[in-house]
Amino acid sequence: MPKRMALVALLIIVVSGQVWAGTATGVTGLIHIPTTSTLTSGLMETSIHAFGGQAIASVTIAVAPQVEVGVYTSNRYGPLGLTVKGVVVPEDEDMPGIAVGLDGTTTYIVMSRNLETAHGYLGVGGRFGGIFGGLAMELRSADNRLSNTKTTLIMEYDGKAVNFGLRMHFANNIYFDAALLNIEKMMVGITLQTGF
Repeated sequence: MPKRMALVALLIIVVSGQVWAGTATGVTGLIHIPTTSTLTSGLMETSIHAFGGQAIASVTIAVAPQVEVGVYTSNRYGPLGLTVKGVVVPEDEDMPGIAVGLDGTTTYIVMSRNLETAHGYLGVGGRFGGIFGGLAMELRSADNRLSNTKTTLIMEYDGKAVNFGLRMHFANNIYFDAALLNIEKMMVGITLQTGF
């Protein structure tokens, strides 16, 4: 474990950039919580995330500008779950972004705001049991030309637990996630983004 932590620390120092990819269930977001971001039209993401003996596979498609639809399944919870998310108000300098979504059979609303050094999110509803929120902070090296890899540090409260994570974006279409869930379980995931 100390070798893995040292590797993660080294990667954090070397890499930079802000990245957006799917949550464990595929909807664009942080670790578990959705954000106001959506896939760009014409893109599809396929991912698998593993933690605590569970694996979740998902496919999410941008079906229209600022609207995405996805399905996910788990080896522990069985049949397909559905996700749908759409941006109601795009974020700008004067207004926070607002998105609404469906996760399985529950709905949620989430807001976003650029806080200069991080991006903040606050939402309510969904499978999160009430209020959820998070921060995503882009890492920058002294020289952004050192690597094509982009990395974001993530902290979130998913309505039940505090989670910390790292998202790395490689080669324009591959994302790697590593997270510590509830400060006790490790989660890893990989996402492939393609056009259709």
